[in-house]
Amino acid sequence: MTALERQAHLAMIRARAALVLDHPFFGSIALRLTLKPDPTCSDLWTDGRTLGFNPSYAAALSEAALIGAQAHEVMHLACAHHVRRGKRDRALWNKACDFVVNQLLLDAGFSLPQGAVHDPAYAGFSVEALYSELARLQDEAPNKGAKRPEAQEETENYDLMSVVMICLGKPGTENHKGILKFMEVLLSSTRSGSEKKKILEEEFGVAMSEELEREVLEVCNLSQGVRAEGREEGRQEGRIEGIGIGEIRMLVQLVREGDLPLERAAAKAKMTVEQFKETMENTPLQAV
Repeated sequence: MTALERQAHLAMIRARAALVLDHPFFGSIALRLTLKPDPTCSDLWTDGRTLGFNPSYAAALSEAALIGAQAHEVMHLACAHHVRRGKRDRALWNKACDFVVNQLLLDAGFSLPQGAVHDPAYAGFSVEALYSELARLQDEAPNKGAKRPEAQEETENYDLMSVVMICLGKPGTENHKGILKFMEVLLSSTRSGSEKKKILEEEFGVAMSEELEREVLEVCNLSQGVRAEGREEGRQEGRIEGIGIGEIRMLVQLVREGDLPLERAAAKAKMTVEQFKETMENTPLQAV
C-alpha cells in the first residue's frame, strides 16, 4: 500500500469501528465486507462482499462523514436494493434509491453531504414508485418539456453517494414506522420469513416474486448469520450472547493498534478489564 492508501485504510477501519461501537447491527454487517482501496472509483462502493473506497476521498473526509458513507453502503445491502431492481434500468434505479433514502434521512433530522440528491416532492415514495415516476418524466421530457429531477452527481455514481447513519426504532414505540419499520422488518432476527413477506407485501407494497423472496430472505437473515457465526466459534467468558465474534475481534484489533482505550473496549464487550485482557491473549493476530 502507498502512504495515502494506508492512511485511508486506517480511516476506514476507525469509521467501521465506530459503527460497531455505536450501531452494532450495522457494524456487524460492515465487518463482513472486505476493505479494498480503489483509486478508480469516486468514493465508496460495495458488491456485498467488498467495500471499495477511493483513498483520496476516504482520507479527506471527516470521521462522521466516513461513518455515514459506510452506513449508506450497508443500507443498500440491508434494503435489498440490488435484488429488488429486477430488469429495471440500473442507473435510474440507483437514482431512485438515493432520492428515497436521502429524503428519509433529511426528514429524520440528519445532515447530508453537499451534492447529495434529494427532492422534498418525493417524500413518501417507495423506490419502486419513484422509479416509475422518474421513468415517466424521462420519457416525457423530449416531447412535452418536462424537467427531469436535478442531479449534482454523474449518473454512473448514483449508487456511490455518501449519507449519514440512522438508528432503527423498536417495535411498539412511537417512531417505529416508515423506513425505520421497513428496515427493522428486513433485518429482524426474530421475525419468521412468512411474517416478513406478509408485512413487506401488505404494508410496503413490495411485490415478492419467487426469486426476489428467496434473495430478500437471504439478506434479511444477515443478523441470524452473524449470531450463528459467533456461537459456532465460541464465546469468551463474560461476553453477552448478542455480541458477535467479529465485533470482539474488531475491539481487540483497535486496542492493539492504540485506537481504542482498553477500558472502553472492555465496557463495550460487557467484560471486566482483566477478562478482556484474557480475550486479547486468546485472539490471534489477524488483518481486519
